[in-house]
Amino acid sequence: MQDLTPGQSVAQRFTLSRKLAALPHCAVWLAEDADRQDKALLRFGADWREPDAEVREALTRATRLVHPGLARCLGLFNDRGSLVLAHEVAGDDTLHPGGGSDYRKTLRQLLPLVDTLAYLHDLGLAHGGLEENAVRVANGQTAKLDGLGVAWLQRGALPDRRSDIVALGALLARGTGADEGMPLPETLKQMFADMQSDSGEIRDLHEVRRRVARALDLDDASAIPVKVIEASGGGVIKPSGRAAGEPAVSNPQQKPRQGVSMALALPALVLVLAAAIYVLFFLPAPPAVEPGPQSERSASASPASGAPPAGSNQPQAPFAAAASARLRQEAQDAAMALLRDLVALEDRGVAKWAADEFAAARLAGDEGDALYGRQEFDAALARYREGVALARQLIEQSGRELQAAIANGEAALAAGDGDEASRQFALALAIDRESPAAGNGMRRAQQLAQVLEKMRLGASSESLGNWRDARDFYGEAVALDSEYTAAREALARAESRLLAGRFQSLMSRGFRELDAGNTGAARASFEEAARLRPSDTGPRDALAQVETRLRNSDIASRRAAAETAERSEDWETAASTYRSILATDGTLVFARQGLERAERRAQLANRMQLFIDEPLRMFSNEAFNDARTALAAARQVGDPGPVLSKQISELDGHVAAARVPVTVQLRSDGLTRVVIFKLGELGSFKQQSVGLVPGRYTAVGSRSGYRDVRREFEVRPGRPPEPISIMCEEPV
Repeated sequence: MQDLTPGQSVAQRFTLSRKLAALPHCAVWLAEDADRQDKALLRFGADWREPDAEVREALTRATRLVHPGLARCLGLFNDRGSLVLAHEVAGDDTLHPGGGSDYRKTLRQLLPLVDTLAYLHDLGLAHGGLEENAVRVANGQTAKLDGLGVAWLQRGALPDRRSDIVALGALLARGTGADEGMPLPETLKQMFADMQSDSGEIRDLHEVRRRVARALDLDDASAIPVKVIEASGGGVIKPSGRAAGEPAVSNPQQKPRQGVSMALALPALVLVLAAAIYVLFFLPAPPAVEPGPQSERSASASPASGAPPAGSNQPQAPFAAAASARLRQEAQDAAMALLRDLVALEDRGVAKWAADEFAAARLAGDEGDALYGRQEFDAALARYREGVALARQLIEQSGRELQAAIANGEAALAAGDGDEASRQFALALAIDRESPAAGNGMRRAQQLAQVLEKMRLGASSESLGNWRDARDFYGEAVALDSEYTAAREALARAESRLLAGRFQSLMSRGFRELDAGNTGAARASFEEAARLRPSDTGPRDALAQVETRLRNSDIASRRAAAETAERSEDWETAASTYRSILATDGTLVFARQGLERAERRAQLANRMQLFIDEPLRMFSNEAFNDARTALAAARQVGDPGPVLSKQISELDGHVAAARVPVTVQLRSDGLTRVVIFKLGELGSFKQQSVGLVPGRYTAVGSRSGYRDVRREFEVRPGRPPEPISIMCEEPV
């Protein structure tokens, strides 16, 4: 948590006055609220984390809640990395547990708290941190609920409503002394126990409200009336009038009411309504009487609402009482609507743009209060509604005022008037402190002086032709305010001039390198120029020249390599090199001719080498003739070279020897019939010599009653093989 001192500004809205408490989870400070021109209570979280979407939405809803028993949440703010939760100052003191022997006084004081929690629960929210220090006592009487949202930030999640019921049960038990054995009605003790039990028998605070009201002999059909607004000198809206814990009846001798059965109540209500209809529509009107002074005084003393004169013991007729109650409820509803609208207008800084109209709306509330206090409910209702109409007009007007202030602020920025821009955006933020346009405009207005200074320095550098410094100054101005049009245009102008100079320098250097034969350096310069101006054709044409130079140089280098391979009679390498040249440029005649020549010589060399490596292939006439053809073709080559000459000599010897018979000795047992494939049948013998030309042979021996034998052997030129034995020796 940051260090805090009196006089310190928080979230550009609050000014710290004094520290009130240092709790384990937060520090509590009293502050001045510039937007509301009133005091505020700030809580600085010790370990609060940024809330999730659900908690943030609930906090936003909390700022819109208006209830006489609720200390308004002014919002969650982030001040230099610390989360700050703000509330209006709710009362003079916190609730002190233990109500002494008068439990009824304690319950009357806490009854508005029950109404407030029920209001929250009806909206789907729960307080979650209900204890004595969350209940503020205004003027020593009325209890007000404080700290809405604190428990949400501590837990990082929204609490359930059951936790409020349990905490309220414990609070009521402590406040009435039930925990200390003070004498209480058994119904109250049981209710406190039920509220805190795990069974959750009591799940509705409206039920708690009804039970407490019955225990206090109050009207349990509606909430305790509260006069809604009172305009103070500072324009702050506060609850006022009869305390919310005050009973609806004032006879101290009245005994607790007994319940009336529905079987008696319904027929009685029907009879009363029938009598009222008869009196209004069927009973003949009484004769007219000239009003005298006495009657005039009586008429003037009678309230317009139909209630009996003040101090009169005459009871109201049922129909008049019902009408009066309806008007009273409508007046209360209208007063609450006016309160909500006035608070909404205060949140929109109405005092800064429509102070007189706002004062008129408040005056309507004040006058409505006076009429309500005299029980002139119909006149109070009319006055409240006039105030609501005025307030609604101002709420609608606030949107137009916001847009006008933003437009005026932007015009002042464009004109370079930072003071006027700050005034206009401050007005816009007073109307809507969450407005992105107003917040951004205020930030720009606060930095305008720095922006204008950077613009002045940039213009000075530009006038001297120092475009690099001008670019830097204009860039700093744009960094301060990226929306300042003049700064963006000046930066673009400076960058364009610098770009043009850099581009021309790169192109000139590239052509110098190309003329010097440094194609790599030339290409790097032209490529960088192309990146600076992608749409310019100059770098592309220059790069094409570089590629042509590189290609021609590469082709020349590979041609030389191919010719070297030809001279060394490495025909495979020569052919491969010529193919690579043709892949680069297929129109080159020398490469096509060289490839044809190299492939022809490579094929001839391979054919000859095959017979040289395997002379026995020439055993067949076809292969022998192929070898002779290859030898004849080789002898036709002019200037054959040492490799081909050697191949001709070796193959010539193999061809000559391929048809000279070699004597082969055969052995048998005189019983085995011998056949040599490609030669014929030799019959039975014990030893025989045959002349065979070089090649591979297969001899097969057969004898009746014995398994045939097979012998394969080779005859090489001039090298007789070992004697070949062919005998069938394995009986079948």
